[in-house]
Formats: sequence, structure tokens, C-alpha cells
Amino acid sequence: MKTMFLNRCDDETHKVVIKGEIDEETISQLDIFLETTCIDHKIELIFENVYIVPREMVEWLKKLFATKKYPIIKVDVTQERLYSYLHSLGIKVNIFCDKEGYSDIKVIALGGSAGSTSMFQKMLSCIVSTDVSVFLVQHASYEGESLLPSVLQRFTSLEVISPKHLQKVEKAKVYVAPPNYHMKVENGHIVLDQSARVNYSRPSVSVLYKSIAQEYGPHAVCITSCGYGHDGSDVVEDVLSKGTYIIAQEPLECEARLMPSSISQSGKISHILSVDVICELLRILNDSSFVNKELLFFRLLKKIYGYDFTHYNLQSLKRLLNIEIQRCTKENENGFYHSVILNKDRFEKLLFALTVNVTEFFRKPHSFKGLNRFIQQEQSVSPHLKFWVAGCASGEEAYSLGMMLHEDELLENSLIYATDINEMMVQIARNGLYSVEHLATNRLNAQAVLQNKPFDENIQLEDTFFSIKEEIRRKILFFHHNLATDSSFNEFNFILCKNVLIYFDDELQNQVFQLFYDSLSLGGYLQLGTSETLLFEFRDRFKVVDIESRIFQKVV
Repeated sequence: MKTMFLNRCDDETHKVVIKGEIDEETISQLDIFLETTCIDHKIELIFENVYIVPREMVEWLKKLFATKKYPIIKVDVTQERLYSYLHSLGIKVNIFCDKEGYSDIKVIALGGSAGSTSMFQKMLSCIVSTDVSVFLVQHASYEGESLLPSVLQRFTSLEVISPKHLQKVEKAKVYVAPPNYHMKVENGHIVLDQSARVNYSRPSVSVLYKSIAQEYGPHAVCITSCGYGHDGSDVVEDVLSKGTYIIAQEPLECEARLMPSSISQSGKISHILSVDVICELLRILNDSSFVNKELLFFRLLKKIYGYDFTHYNLQSLKRLLNIEIQRCTKENENGFYHSVILNKDRFEKLLFALTVNVTEFFRKPHSFKGLNRFIQQEQSVSPHLKFWVAGCASGEEAYSLGMMLHEDELLENSLIYATDINEMMVQIARNGLYSVEHLATNRLNAQAVLQNKPFDENIQLEDTFFSIKEEIRRKILFFHHNLATDSSFNEFNFILCKNVLIYFDDELQNQVFQLFYDSLSLGGYLQLGTSETLLFEFRDRFKVVDIESRIFQKVV
């Protein structure tokens, strides 16, 4: 099984590490393993870099604790989001604290061979900080003094030099390895030597990268540009194990592609980026003086991770971003930016914070009652109804809609699609498990909408959480969808998108309204949040049918 391996610590304790995708096979093999191996042993389950688990795993953990079949059971997680989710459901878990911190970049190492000079020129032109040191290795087929430092000096305000042996490393300098000498860093000094060639090269990119990682750890980033050969690819694991980041230039940009291709084929490096994106990345890594640093930051998130925040309401984004920075690292804002851009795990944590997930069952009950009137009208002419809940967060609104349709005996002939940009929230919604902490509020809200089948008839109540009954869950399809970049995927009678558009600027709102218009059947209905309304440009394509409940009908 790919998601589990055993680490036997001693004769009494077993550690089972669970990582990657978790499915029913994972749970089945866990059962077999515990039954055959751990019946008389202490057990520690570790969820490593797992952000969310499926419903079956939550139920399995609950049963495991309840039966007390094994002497001692301990569950550890490494991700805060999973800890919060399981803890809210009453599952006793511990969390390994992230001791790495958010490290700003102090050193940039550049490596390349044939065709890399022009790329290095572009990269160096984006490095302006006096707080970083730059090390550069380019394969050379000659001896004697190199002209490369003078060639590169025209493209940067930093001093470009060919270093001397045991020269002390200083900030605001670019150190170019001299021909026929390996260059590495030891104890704050540059070491030059003519030891054996590495990967047929002297100077060697591998030698530089390995020493940089040893010396600077997570404060360094290594960037491989164009060139022939495999230099640099053999030290990827060593470099990454020290927390140092590795980036490869997009090989298709290079005539000599082998060098960036070989280092990227490990599948473990931080990113594969075009030289233009690398330049933007270098600007934010080394220049803290930007007036609109957040704009560059969000633009890079789009280019690197594919999540487009550039048209979200900037003030709302800044507020959420600053809250997360203060929560994670009060004294190192630059380190926060650097870590999020370079580390996908860190980005996933920020994504969770930036995509607003505040919701509850039957929130604003009057809006559901208003919607129900039009559902009754529509079902008389269209017996099979399709709904889209856009921006569903953790699923409460979609399940509330399902409960309302169930009471009206319309659920069987209906299908609800519920989507969100945040894949972790989609999985939480798909699980259909919720803390009993807000159960009283859920019941009260539902009471204003459901007359014949109260809230408790739609759920299965446990001691610390409740689950949505299967007859409702099976009629709701949850999946990932990005309103900013993804297209229409069906034709719907009703679209519900509440309290999402307030985080978008006018340009993105215009795009989303067009998406909704294209996704609605003729005469279909759109419901917005109570503080949202149509853009002026769409007032001839939708008519207001219930302003209090923010319901609009599509017209030709």
C-alpha cells in the first residue's frame, strides 16, 4: 500500500506513518496490520503531510478509540488544518509543531552551461538587494581569467567578482566561479579547489549546490538554467533535505535543455518556471521595498500555482493575508512571502485562510424560504431540477438545500452540484460530518424553514459530531471549481452563490456573472448573498423577482 509504512521503534511500540491519498484500501490494510501485528503493542498513527481525510477514515478513527481494543492508541498529525478538523469532530489527536519557521532568502545560487549567459543576465537584473549574496557556476571549457564577471556586471548593481580562495562571503556581491575551479562555501568563506571533476565538470553545479545547502539551509534557493549534462541533478535529495529550495528553468526555453530537464525529472524540486517568472520570483525574494508587494505576490501565486487572486477585492485579501502573517510569523513578513511562494505546503495553508469558509446550516433562513417559492414554481414545469451551489465552502448550504428539497419530496428528482476553489473544503463538504458545537443554532435556523421534517431527521447524531444522512448526501456532488478560471460545466435551473462575489473586483464579477448567465437554463434563477447585487451590465439579462432574498431570473 503506497500510503502506509511501518517504523518499529522498539519491542513495545509501533509507528504507522500514513501519507498521500487515503482510501478504503488504506483503512482495510490498517485493520489487517493492527489485528495481526499490534494487538499487544502500543500504537502511534502519524498522518504526515495529510491536509484532510475522507469520511471513512474519520469514522474508523472514532471506532478505534471507542472500542479501546489496543493498549494505547495515539494519533499525531503534521498539518494544522487536519488537526483543527479532527479536533472539531471530537477525535483526540496531537500535532507536531512546525519548527522550521518562515525563512527569508539570503543566498541565491545560479547554475548553468551552454546558453545560460543571457538567462543569467535577465536574472541578475532582478536582483537589487544589498542583503543577499549570489553564487554563480557556469561550465567553462577554458582556463585563465574569465570574462563572464565583466559581461554580467552591466546587468546588476551588485558587484560581480571572481573570488579568491578563502575569501569571506559578503552581501551584495555576485561570486562567479573561476574556470577550472570548484567553488563552495564553508564556514562563511569561499573555498576554491581543483579536485576531481564532478559530472565531467569543474566548476560543478553539484558541488556549489551541496555546499550552499549545508551552509544556508532554508535561507537559500538554487536555480538551474540552460545547459548540457546532468550536473546538479545528483544532489537534489541532499539539497532538499537541508530545506534549500531548487528551481529549474523551463527546458523548452533552452536550446541546451538537458541540464534543466535532468534536474526537474527528479519530481522533487520546488518549481519548474519560465525565465520571466523566475525574474519576478527573484524580485520578491530579494527586494523588500516594493510599494505594491502584495500585488506581485498574488500575481506570482497565479503563475506558479494557478490560483488567480488578481481580481479579488484587494483590501479584503490584504486583510486576510495580514491576519495569516500575524498568526504565523509576527516578525518575518518577508520570510512568510518567500516560504509561501517556494513551498507548496505553505501555499496550501495560505489558500485555506484566503478562501473564506464562514458558513452554517440554513444561514439567513428567510433567503431559503424565498428560494423555495420559486423551486415550487419551477418543478411544475421542469420535474427534474439541477442546482449549482458555487463557493460551497464546507457544504452546509448545499446540505441545507438538500434537506429543504427532501422535505418537499423533490430531492429524488433533483441533483445538486456544489463547488469550491479550495480542495480541502470540498473534501470536508463531501464528508458531511460536523461538530455538535453549533447544533443548537443549526436546529433553530432550520426550524424557520423545515416544517414537516425537522433538522434532526436529516442527520445521524453521534456524541461529538453528526453526519448527514445518506439519502441526502447521495444527491449532492461536490467537486473543485475555480470561478475565476474554469468554464461552465452544465445547465442549471438554479444557481446559488452567496457571499462570494463581495471578495471580487468588478472585472472578475463581470466574468462570473457571464459564467452564471451561460450556465442557467432559460428562465433559470440566480440567488446571491444579502449584501450582493447584480452588476449594472447584467440588468438587462436578469430581472429581479425577489429583492429581499436576492433572487434574479435569467431573461433573453
